[in-house]
Amino acid sequence: MNDRAEPRRPARRRTGAGALRPVLLGVIGGAVLGGAVLFPDALGLRTITGFVHLSALRAPVTLVVLVLLPVLALLLRFPRPRRVLAGLLGGIAVLALASAGILVDRAVAGAARAESAAAGSGSAAKQPGDTLTVLTANVLIGNSGYDSVLVDAADAGADVIALQETSPAIAAQILHRTGLSADYAIAAVSVRSGVDTAATILLVRPALEPAEIDGTPLPFATAGVRTTVGDVYAVHTYAPIDLAPRQFNWWRSVSESAALCRAGEGTLVVGDFNAALDHHALHGHTDCADAGAELGMGVTGTWPAAVRGMAWPRPLGTVIDHQLFDPRTFGAQHGRVVDIPGSDHRGVLVEYRVGAMMEP
Repeated sequence: MNDRAEPRRPARRRTGAGALRPVLLGVIGGAVLGGAVLFPDALGLRTITGFVHLSALRAPVTLVVLVLLPVLALLLRFPRPRRVLAGLLGGIAVLALASAGILVDRAVAGAARAESAAAGSGSAAKQPGDTLTVLTANVLIGNSGYDSVLVDAADAGADVIALQETSPAIAAQILHRTGLSADYAIAAVSVRSGVDTAATILLVRPALEPAEIDGTPLPFATAGVRTTVGDVYAVHTYAPIDLAPRQFNWWRSVSESAALCRAGEGTLVVGDFNAALDHHALHGHTDCADAGAELGMGVTGTWPAAVRGMAWPRPLGTVIDHQLFDPRTFGAQHGRVVDIPGSDHRGVLVEYRVGAMMEP
């Protein structure tokens, strides 16, 4: 009897298709996993709870994925799952870089469009009625200290101010305190869910001859006015907070609000959409343009403005406050994101050229 152990034969190294198969499986797995995290809308997950929220947080999610990739790459030291893991990480890395590229493109291309619009706006002398300046701001329920927002907006020549989560009484008090009562009329009010302090309000300069639009049913928490330059709607959509697998209430309110803006009809729809640029619910139901994206503000987060009392970095926030405009009637010229004391949102102030981008 031979007690000596037989020497182990060296493991046969896979070659050709056999070696590529685990890598390919890893790439497919990485594409599915990375797609679900970074591009859930593209995979049909646009209303699924959790994925709706990931879509809104492209910047921080992309940053987290890019930071984790080198850490996970350390697992490649272990031999058995090496090929599968390499493919998995490779697939995720490609999608993460594509996501980062989208953010860079929004900043660079948007800035270029903003510069072009600004150059075009200065080529001719402005006449009364040539421009329309609009501010939208979610001021937060119970907050009555946003005087500076209205003063700054008035100083910037705002013609329309759309407020969410306030009340007619508070707005009237602030207009009185700031001496702006004669400059703005409370032209339309939509009370949200019966809570007066959560109303959506439109303040409009009397020169625009505002008339409240109330003849047709409007989406959830929407106020509308007809003016001498077009129809303006202020919206505050339902947030994706349903305790359910699908966020149908959110989807319906966002899509119906966005659909109010139609090219060629001279409309502006502004407010807190509770939806980001990556949400199909926002851009898939309208042929209007987004002023923030057009003016290079697509990577400047409007929410959250602060977390537990600490200011949240703008590039890591999400853009859920928008101004949608009819590109055949209006041209976005200048814009900026403004801070709102006491609120968890930032506001969006945009100046439009009226009739500057008329299309045949």
